[in-house]
Amino acid sequence: MHVRRITAFSRYLVFILLPGIFLVSQSAFAVERQNLFDWYYSAVFGTGAYSIAGRDVFVINIPYERTLREASEDKYKLVLTAPLTLGFYDYGFDSITDLDIPTDVATATLLPGIYAIVPMSEEWTLKPFANLGYGKEFAGGEDAIVYSAGVRSLYRIRDDAWHIALGNALYYAGNTRAGQTDLGFAAFEVAIDVSHETDYVVEGQKLYLGVYAAVYTFSNLEFIESEDTTFEVRDQYEIGVSMSTHKPVKVLGIEMDRIGIGYLTSGDLKAVRLAFSFPY
Repeated sequence: MHVRRITAFSRYLVFILLPGIFLVSQSAFAVERQNLFDWYYSAVFGTGAYSIAGRDVFVINIPYERTLREASEDKYKLVLTAPLTLGFYDYGFDSITDLDIPTDVATATLLPGIYAIVPMSEEWTLKPFANLGYGKEFAGGEDAIVYSAGVRSLYRIRDDAWHIALGNALYYAGNTRAGQTDLGFAAFEVAIDVSHETDYVVEGQKLYLGVYAAVYTFSNLEFIESEDTTFEVRDQYEIGVSMSTHKPVKVLGIEMDRIGIGYLTSGDLKAVRLAFSFPY
């Protein structure tokens, strides 16, 4: 058992190190300016309040998943996903503390896709994925075709008291807008989540309290700062706290195994995000 775990972990280390070396070695491409809040970025980075170059944006992500095929000894699990993301401009941290409710939808993005869960060992799974969707900005009338493809990795170490999860992702994403150059970026993510068992019980399951941290590295991800200038996001750092259970529980009819809140920063971009899963 220990030999198999060490072998699996060695293969996992190769998986997470090679993409990082690849991204660091890439030279930056010349790109044109994008909309204030990149279409793909806003569709996948989750519910939260984002401050970008002095402008506030609030994003609500509504997830949807349906299992197309359950896993078996000779088949991997296949899942259909179709998250809907709504964006609200000029709604930020002050609005949240004042308990103001956002009403005017500024952007909407539907990003359907499919992913597979492929077990590499008892502790390690890979999740190749692909998405193709559509985004609309109602204020300016701009719209975009949004796409992505890549792979996520999850390595779990669990016992009765501790849950440790190591997550990684490597993908390419972008958008195509009418009359403008296609824009895209590569990304590599590294994250860790550590939680410990408590005496509290939720629907018959022990509640775990934890902390997590993540680093996101991008190539060619840019945001508009003014009509004539942009700023590039290269690295983002996130720390947060979470509550979780071993198996999903239903909250307001929605299954979830984790609720967390984190702070994300990267120069001109800052955010307070809500997390309802460890996204690997």
